[in-house]
Amino acid sequence: MEDEGKLADELKRLTLKAIPVPDKYGPKDFLRHYWSLRGKFDVPKERFVTVPGGNTEEDTTTLVGLGGWNHLQLAQALSGLYQRRKTEDGWQNLRLHPLLAGIDESVPWLLQWHNDVDPAYGDKAGDSFRDFVAAEAHRLGVAMGDLRKWTPPTTPKRTALDPNEVLAALVEWKPEVDEETDENDDEEAELPAGPTDVELATAIGVTKLLVARALKKLIADGLVEKLAGRPARYVATGDNA
Repeated sequence: MEDEGKLADELKRLTLKAIPVPDKYGPKDFLRHYWSLRGKFDVPKERFVTVPGGNTEEDTTTLVGLGGWNHLQLAQALSGLYQRRKTEDGWQNLRLHPLLAGIDESVPWLLQWHNDVDPAYGDKAGDSFRDFVAAEAHRLGVAMGDLRKWTPPTTPKRTALDPNEVLAALVEWKPEVDEETDENDDEEAELPAGPTDVELATAIGVTKLLVARALKKLIADGLVEKLAGRPARYVATGDNA
């Protein structure tokens, strides 16, 4: 509305002086460990976006897309995957529901930012994807309201964690290396010796509390050492190192 010059009238109608600042987010607003990736302002830090329901039975690895895609690139990637699953893999009806819901989530942004006529295709991306979603939803027998209510299935919260699983994740952990290096800096950056409890929790997909309990037992058994510093990091000892 601000772009169209209609915001002032709308604020006056609502007796507001400015657009209210949205509420900050909390852990309860996110599934599992995603709070550590997003934070109270819900600012994306991920390098990838997940595509729930996009993988096949033959390859159960989580399907991901590039986190740097804009809404048009994401919609194009999802629609290409949608067509592939429908035509090549023979997916039908509710099996395609998650992918179509993902495309539909991009439509409002496509209408706002990517709806100029594309010379290469002769149409408007926002209008084209909006019509595509509506047509496919009708073909699948899914009402648009139901399509927009779809959410990824939640994973049951784990209430117990085998310390050996934490030990294995700790041994396999590799620090992230920033590929961007300073040409004027001849010294190599010192990499962290081990992961934090938050990094272990993210890697395993459990709460920090469960990891902390497992680490406490591993330390008591002499299998893990807690390094000094903040945040605290952990390393495997002995034959596990």
